[in-house]
Amino acid sequence: MKIVSIFADRLFAFHYEDEVDNEFDRLMDVGTDIRYLHAFAKRNHVIDVWFY
Repeated sequence: MKIVSIFADRLFAFHYEDEVDNEFDRLMDVGTDIRYLHAFAKRNHVIDVWFY
């Protein structure tokens, strides 16, 4: 694991050896992926709360 600078040497993120992207980039990707968010909501029973 490394800590990498992602913005102006003031914002940092973890970068794990076995991953392509650092954690900031990974979270930005999954946070905008509708299929991932829907599957996450179903796995964690969040959808039941949204529709009641």
